[in-house]
Amino acid sequence: MEIIGTWLNEHIFLPAIRFCLEVFLDAFNTSLGILQTEAAKTPMAFSASIVSTLRTISNNVCVPIAGLILTYVFVYELITMITEKNNMAEFDVSGLFTLIFKTMISILLVTNCFPITLAIFDVGQALVNGAIGHRPPTLTMASVFTALQTDIGSDFGKGLIVMLFSFLAMLIGFIACALIYLVAWSRIITILIYISVAPIPFSTFMGKDWIGQIGQNYLKNLMALALQGFLMLVCMIIYGGLVTAVAGTIAAQGALMGIVLLLVCMFVCVKSLMSCLSLAKSIFGAM
Repeated sequence: MEIIGTWLNEHIFLPAIRFCLEVFLDAFNTSLGILQTEAAKTPMAFSASIVSTLRTISNNVCVPIAGLILTYVFVYELITMITEKNNMAEFDVSGLFTLIFKTMISILLVTNCFPITLAIFDVGQALVNGAIGHRPPTLTMASVFTALQTDIGSDFGKGLIVMLFSFLAMLIGFIACALIYLVAWSRIITILIYISVAPIPFSTFMGKDWIGQIGQNYLKNLMALALQGFLMLVCMIIYGGLVTAVAGTIAAQGALMGIVLLLVCMFVCVKSLMSCLSLAKSIFGAM
């Protein structure tokens, strides 16, 4: 039985275990590398042709709507300025000039909103580039597989259980990889959608009360999206620290416990990556 168990472990179970663990570890590390690359991209770096198309659509569709909103804001502010002092009994001429100046600034913002929004993501790229040099360490299969060979030995029952668990870990790892790709690509799509409608919220900056908050909240969300890439890299660096701790656990408590903890680290990393946008919004007070 010992000879049979040793043969099964060496020729069937351990190769299958190694294949499953190598595949999901390589896939997860690759997805983190792609996430790092995507987080550093600005909309222009992602696709200049898409940005050009969105600029054309924005100028043809959103700018006219922004002009209507700007006209409404100007008329509303003018009526409010005239009637707020004793029902037109007093009229402050300087307030009229201030209103005209604010309208001119708003027109400049609307007509130049695309360069402004792209500049925000250039600043975000600078933050990401500053953190890219600190690439997180990744766990290799060498230490895991050596510990597995020692743990299993000639016990083919344990080898079968670890093989099934490794197959399950591979499936879970693929789900984690899919979630990482989802986070990376949904971020850039959200950015492109935001910049395509930029003229409309930019036309509300001059307004008071609720309408003025539209542009302010839009700008806060833009800055949150720019900061999200930096927070993603911070999460990856923290994940690297967790992986380093797991490597020590493998040597101390065995490979099976190490694989469990590695899966936990992966999903902590994925959960943190998915929470980066809400965290960035809370930093800027965006809604």
